Amino acid sequence: MNITILGAGDFGKVLGDIAEYNGHKVKFYDPYKFPKVTLEETLQDSEVNIFAAPSSAANDILPKLPTDIPLICTSKGFVSKKPFEKFKDFSAFAGAGMADQIEAKNPPYGDKFIFTASSEISEYIFTTENIQIEYTDDTLGILICGALKNIYAIACGVYNFDRNLLQQIHTEWRETLKLNGASDLTEFSCGMPDLLMSVAYNSRNTEYGRTLAEVPQKTTVEPVGTVEGVNVVNSLTSYPEFEIPATSKILKTTIERVKDATKL
Repeated sequence: MNITILGAGDFGKVLGDIAEYNGHKVKFYDPYKFPKVTLEETLQDSEVNIFAAPSSAANDILPKLPTDIPLICTSKGFVSKKPFEKFKDFSAFAGAGMADQIEAKNPPYGDKFIFTASSEISEYIFTTENIQIEYTDDTLGILICGALKNIYAIACGVYNFDRNLLQQIHTEWRETLKLNGASDLTEFSCGMPDLLMSVAYNSRNTEYGRTLAEVPQKTTVEPVGTVEGVNVVNSLTSYPEFEIPATSKILKTTIERVKDATKL
């Protein structure tokens, strides 16, 4: 199968390695990593497109993609399916596993990486002897879990990370999924395990949260590199359909903290 991966960051590249290991032909589009390679070149003969770029690149890339070819989103920066509504065959893919862990074949839990996908084509592309794909029809839930994971990872850096904070996050997470018409069960498969891994391995989101905790509130703190949780907060005004429960105090205060620090 001919596959185009949009975004050649660490995770995009490791997805390409998995696909090639399974016998697929992979092309990458990334104007920063491969400035001489055009989008048109990479899309030629593509049978599946995978959006693995930061969510902030969506407005530039998505309008240029064919709508009749399957599109899989592995980016964890969307709280809505709205950016993808024109695509006839759209699905999402997420779970706990950093690029270096996957490359080293070192799962954070158990003896396999377990990812959640909302299309059987993801199983065909990415299943290996140490990667298991669990299927769900809850595409929206996968997207929201990926986005919330990044915001809550910032929260875990800002606040004292303990069992009490984790329990509050768990309650808020499930309520947010239900309020937005997604399954609260999706949090268990691709939400909370991903958050715990992000905190344990000091992700860029968690590190950014720790930086916020060290400075006075309303102090400007620009992200170093791509901090997807900041991108999510920045995009929320574009998705009025996304609702935050009134009781989600951690989520709300973290969003406001990020807005204050980045002058959003």
